[in-house]
Amino acid sequence: SSHLIERYLGKISITSQEHIRQGFSLAIASLPSRMLLTSNSINKIIDCLFNLITITNQTQHLIKQRKDTLIALCNLYENIHLDLLSPFSNQDLINKLINLYLRCTRDYTNDRFGDSGRLVREIACTQLVRLLKLINENNENKKFLNLTILHNCFSSILTNLCSKIDDLRMVSGKALVEFLNIQFEQTIEHKNDIEKIFLNQNDIDWRNSQIVFTLIVQLLILNKYRYVTWLNCLITAGELSSASQALYTYLIIHKTNY
Repeated sequence: SSHLIERYLGKISITSQEHIRQGFSLAIASLPSRMLLTSNSINKIIDCLFNLITITNQTQHLIKQRKDTLIALCNLYENIHLDLLSPFSNQDLINKLINLYLRCTRDYTNDRFGDSGRLVREIACTQLVRLLKLINENNENKKFLNLTILHNCFSSILTNLCSKIDDLRMVSGKALVEFLNIQFEQTIEHKNDIEKIFLNQNDIDWRNSQIVFTLIVQLLILNKYRYVTWLNCLITAGELSSASQALYTYLIIHKTNY
Protein backbone atom coordinates (compact mmCIF):
# COMPACT_ATOMS: atom_id res chain seq x y z
CA SER A 1 0.00 0.00 0.00
CA SER A 2 2.83 2.42 0.84
CA HIS A 3 4.43 1.65 -2.52
CA LEU A 4 1.20 2.46 -4.37
CA ILE A 5 0.74 5.74 -2.50
CA GLU A 6 4.36 6.76 -3.10
CA ARG A 7 3.86 5.99 -6.80
CA TYR A 8 0.79 8.24 -6.91
CA LEU A 9 2.61 11.03 -5.06
CA GLY A 10 5.53 10.64 -7.44
CA LYS A 11 3.27 10.96 -10.47
CA ILE A 12 1.76 14.15 -9.05
CA SER A 13 5.10 15.77 -8.21
CA ILE A 14 7.08 14.74 -11.30
CA THR A 15 4.68 15.14 -14.23
CA SER A 16 4.42 18.39 -16.14
CA GLN A 17 0.92 17.49 -17.36
CA GLU A 18 -1.91 19.22 -15.50
CA HIS A 19 -4.50 16.55 -16.35
CA ILE A 20 -2.28 13.81 -14.90
CA ARG A 21 -1.97 15.70 -11.62
CA GLN A 22 -5.74 16.15 -11.62
CA GLY A 23 -6.37 12.44 -12.10
CA PHE A 24 -3.89 11.23 -9.50
CA SER A 25 -5.01 13.77 -6.89
CA LEU A 26 -8.60 12.54 -7.21
CA ALA A 27 -7.43 8.92 -7.23
CA ILE A 28 -5.22 9.13 -4.15
CA ALA A 29 -8.00 10.77 -2.13
CA SER A 30 -10.31 7.86 -2.95
CA LEU A 31 -8.01 5.03 -1.86
CA PRO A 32 -9.34 2.90 1.04
CA SER A 33 -9.16 4.83 4.30
CA ARG A 34 -7.23 2.12 6.15
CA MET A 35 -4.63 2.04 3.38
CA LEU A 36 -4.21 5.81 3.63
CA LEU A 37 -4.05 5.96 7.42
CA THR A 38 -1.71 3.03 7.99
CA SER A 39 0.78 3.98 5.29
CA ASN A 40 2.56 6.74 7.26
CA SER A 41 2.02 8.92 4.19
CA ILE A 42 -1.23 10.68 5.07
CA ASN A 43 0.48 13.96 6.02
CA LYS A 44 2.49 13.84 2.79
CA ILE A 45 -0.77 13.38 0.88
CA ILE A 46 -2.39 16.36 2.61
CA ASP A 47 0.68 18.54 2.00
CA CYS A 48 0.77 17.44 -1.64
CA LEU A 49 -2.87 18.42 -2.19
CA PHE A 50 -2.39 21.72 -0.38
CA ASN A 51 0.57 22.49 -2.64
CA LEU A 52 -1.50 21.82 -5.77
CA ILE A 53 -3.86 24.61 -4.73
CA THR A 54 -1.21 27.17 -3.77
CA ILE A 55 -1.15 30.02 -6.29
CA THR A 56 2.22 31.27 -7.53
CA ASN A 57 3.27 33.05 -10.71
CA GLN A 58 4.10 29.63 -12.15
CA THR A 59 0.84 27.92 -11.12
CA GLN A 60 -1.68 30.75 -11.48
CA HIS A 61 -2.93 29.43 -14.82
CA LEU A 62 -3.65 25.90 -13.49
CA ILE A 63 -7.39 26.46 -13.02
CA LYS A 64 -8.49 22.87 -13.64
CA GLN A 65 -5.86 21.57 -11.22
CA ARG A 66 -7.13 23.82 -8.41
CA LYS A 67 -10.75 22.88 -9.13
CA ASP A 68 -10.13 19.14 -8.99
CA THR A 69 -7.84 19.39 -5.96
CA LEU A 70 -10.55 21.22 -4.01
CA ILE A 71 -12.83 18.27 -4.74
CA ALA A 72 -10.06 15.78 -3.90
CA LEU A 73 -9.37 17.37 -0.51
CA CYS A 74 -13.04 17.26 0.41
CA ASN A 75 -13.18 13.63 -0.78
CA LEU A 76 -10.16 12.85 1.39
CA TYR A 77 -11.75 14.42 4.45
CA GLU A 78 -14.98 12.49 3.86
CA ASN A 79 -12.97 9.30 3.35
CA ILE A 80 -10.99 9.37 6.61
CA HIS A 81 -12.49 11.86 9.08
CA LEU A 82 -14.45 9.27 11.10
CA ASP A 83 -11.40 7.07 11.69
CA LEU A 84 -9.60 7.41 15.04
CA LEU A 85 -6.31 7.72 13.15
CA SER A 86 -7.53 10.69 11.11
CA PRO A 87 -5.20 13.72 11.27
CA PHE A 88 -8.24 15.98 10.86
CA SER A 89 -8.90 15.88 14.60
CA ASN A 90 -7.26 19.14 15.64
CA GLN A 91 -8.27 22.76 15.34
CA ASP A 92 -5.12 23.88 13.51
CA LEU A 93 -5.53 21.50 10.59
CA ILE A 94 -9.27 22.19 10.31
CA ASN A 95 -8.52 25.93 10.28
CA LYS A 96 -5.85 25.44 7.62
CA LEU A 97 -8.23 23.35 5.51
CA ILE A 98 -11.11 25.82 5.71
CA ASN A 99 -8.83 28.81 5.08
CA LEU A 100 -7.61 27.12 1.92
CA TYR A 101 -11.19 26.96 0.61
CA LEU A 102 -11.81 30.55 1.69
CA ARG A 103 -8.76 31.70 -0.27
CA CYS A 104 -10.07 29.91 -3.34
CA THR A 105 -13.39 31.77 -3.08
CA ARG A 106 -11.23 34.82 -3.85
CA ASP A 107 -9.39 33.39 -6.87
CA TYR A 108 -9.55 36.24 -9.40
CA THR A 109 -7.15 34.77 -11.94
CA ASN A 110 -7.44 36.45 -15.34
CA ASP A 111 -6.03 34.98 -18.51
CA ARG A 112 -6.73 35.09 -22.24
CA PHE A 113 -10.15 33.56 -21.53
CA GLY A 114 -11.05 36.37 -19.12
CA ASP A 115 -12.04 35.77 -15.48
CA SER A 116 -11.11 32.09 -15.40
CA GLY A 117 -10.77 32.26 -11.62
CA ARG A 118 -14.56 32.27 -11.39
CA LEU A 119 -14.51 28.53 -12.11
CA VAL A 120 -12.38 28.02 -9.00
CA ARG A 121 -14.65 30.33 -6.98
CA GLU A 122 -17.69 28.27 -7.99
CA ILE A 123 -16.11 24.98 -6.90
CA ALA A 124 -14.72 26.59 -3.73
CA CYS A 125 -18.18 27.78 -2.62
CA THR A 126 -19.78 24.40 -3.32
CA GLN A 127 -17.03 22.31 -1.74
CA LEU A 128 -16.68 24.65 1.25
CA VAL A 129 -20.30 24.06 2.23
CA ARG A 130 -19.90 20.33 1.60
CA LEU A 131 -16.84 20.34 3.89
CA LEU A 132 -18.63 22.31 6.63
CA LYS A 133 -21.51 19.85 6.49
CA LEU A 134 -19.13 16.89 6.89
CA ILE A 135 -17.27 18.54 9.78
CA ASN A 136 -20.56 19.36 11.48
CA GLU A 137 -21.71 15.74 11.18
CA ASN A 138 -18.60 14.58 13.05
CA ASN A 139 -19.29 14.78 16.79
CA GLU A 140 -15.59 15.10 17.55
CA ASN A 141 -14.83 17.78 14.97
CA LYS A 142 -17.89 20.03 14.93
CA LYS A 143 -16.63 21.93 17.96
CA PHE A 144 -13.92 23.36 15.69
CA LEU A 145 -16.55 25.35 13.75
CA ASN A 146 -16.46 28.50 15.86
CA LEU A 147 -18.31 31.73 15.12
CA THR A 148 -15.32 33.37 13.45
CA ILE A 149 -15.01 30.50 10.97
CA LEU A 150 -18.74 30.44 10.25
CA HIS A 151 -18.88 34.20 9.77
CA ASN A 152 -15.92 34.12 7.36
CA CYS A 153 -17.51 31.28 5.39
CA PHE A 154 -20.87 33.04 5.12
CA SER A 155 -19.20 36.31 4.10
CA SER A 156 -17.16 34.56 1.40
CA ILE A 157 -20.26 32.93 -0.08
CA LEU A 158 -22.10 36.26 0.13
CA THR A 159 -19.24 37.99 -1.69
CA ASN A 160 -19.63 35.60 -4.62
CA LEU A 161 -23.41 35.98 -4.53
CA CYS A 162 -22.84 39.66 -5.35
CA SER A 163 -21.18 38.71 -8.63
CA LYS A 164 -22.25 40.05 -12.02
CA ILE A 165 -21.66 36.55 -13.43
CA ASP A 166 -24.96 34.67 -13.59
CA ASP A 167 -23.52 31.16 -13.21
CA LEU A 168 -21.40 32.12 -10.20
CA ARG A 169 -24.37 33.85 -8.59
CA MET A 170 -26.48 30.72 -9.10
CA VAL A 171 -23.86 28.39 -7.60
CA SER A 172 -23.13 30.63 -4.62
CA GLY A 173 -26.85 31.24 -4.04
CA LYS A 174 -27.49 27.52 -3.74
CA ALA A 175 -24.42 27.23 -1.48
CA LEU A 176 -25.75 30.02 0.74
CA VAL A 177 -29.11 28.29 1.18
CA GLU A 178 -27.39 25.00 1.96
CA PHE A 179 -25.15 26.77 4.50
CA LEU A 180 -28.18 28.30 6.24
CA ASN A 181 -29.83 24.87 6.47
CA ILE A 182 -26.89 23.29 8.35
CA GLN A 183 -27.63 23.10 12.08
CA PHE A 184 -24.30 24.27 13.52
CA GLU A 185 -23.72 24.22 17.28
CA GLN A 186 -23.08 27.96 17.12
CA THR A 187 -25.35 30.35 15.26
CA ILE A 188 -24.11 33.19 13.09
CA GLU A 189 -25.35 36.64 14.00
CA HIS A 190 -28.73 37.67 12.58
CA LYS A 191 -29.38 34.16 11.25
CA ASN A 192 -33.15 34.49 11.69
CA ASP A 193 -33.17 37.76 9.74
CA ILE A 194 -31.03 36.25 6.98
CA GLU A 195 -33.32 33.23 6.74
CA LYS A 196 -36.34 35.54 6.39
CA ILE A 197 -34.65 37.15 3.40
CA PHE A 198 -33.40 34.06 1.59
CA LEU A 199 -35.32 31.04 2.87
CA ASN A 200 -38.83 32.45 2.75
CA GLN A 201 -38.69 32.67 -1.03
CA ASN A 202 -39.97 29.96 -3.35
CA ASP A 203 -37.22 28.74 -5.69
CA ILE A 204 -35.19 31.92 -6.10
CA ASP A 205 -33.96 32.45 -9.65
CA TRP A 206 -30.32 33.09 -8.70
CA ARG A 207 -29.43 33.93 -12.30
CA ASN A 208 -31.85 36.86 -12.27
CA SER A 209 -29.74 39.77 -11.00
CA GLN A 210 -32.75 42.02 -10.44
CA ILE A 211 -34.35 39.52 -8.05
CA VAL A 212 -31.13 38.55 -6.25
CA PHE A 213 -29.76 42.04 -5.61
CA THR A 214 -33.11 43.15 -4.27
CA LEU A 215 -32.69 40.43 -1.63
CA ILE A 216 -29.00 41.10 -1.00
CA VAL A 217 -29.37 44.81 -0.20
CA GLN A 218 -31.75 43.94 2.64
CA LEU A 219 -28.64 42.76 4.52
CA LEU A 220 -27.55 46.41 4.80
CA ILE A 221 -29.70 46.76 7.90
CA LEU A 222 -27.63 44.08 9.68
CA ASN A 223 -24.46 45.55 11.22
CA LYS A 224 -22.40 42.37 10.92
CA TYR A 225 -22.90 42.10 7.14
CA ARG A 226 -23.24 45.75 6.16
CA TYR A 227 -19.63 46.19 5.10
CA VAL A 228 -19.36 43.07 2.94
CA THR A 229 -22.72 43.89 1.32
CA TRP A 230 -21.78 47.53 0.67
CA LEU A 231 -18.36 46.68 -0.67
CA ASN A 232 -19.41 43.96 -3.07
CA CYS A 233 -22.55 45.69 -4.32
CA LEU A 234 -20.52 48.82 -5.04
CA ILE A 235 -17.86 46.79 -6.86
CA THR A 236 -20.52 45.08 -8.95
CA ALA A 237 -22.62 48.22 -9.43
CA GLY A 238 -20.08 49.69 -11.82
CA GLU A 239 -20.82 46.92 -14.31
CA LEU A 240 -24.28 45.67 -13.41
CA SER A 241 -27.23 48.05 -13.35
CA SER A 242 -29.37 45.65 -11.29
CA ALA A 243 -26.96 45.94 -8.35
CA SER A 244 -26.88 49.74 -8.43
CA GLN A 245 -30.65 49.98 -8.95
CA ALA A 246 -31.37 47.65 -6.02
CA LEU A 247 -28.91 49.54 -3.82
CA TYR A 248 -30.37 52.93 -4.77
CA THR A 249 -33.97 51.80 -4.23
CA TYR A 250 -33.15 50.28 -0.86
CA LEU A 251 -31.34 53.41 0.39
CA ILE A 252 -34.21 55.66 -0.68
CA ILE A 253 -36.74 53.53 1.21
CA HIS A 254 -34.53 53.17 4.31
CA LYS A 255 -32.77 56.55 4.24
CA THR A 256 -33.71 57.32 7.86
CA ASN A 257 -31.53 54.40 9.01
CA TYR A 258 -28.30 55.85 7.58
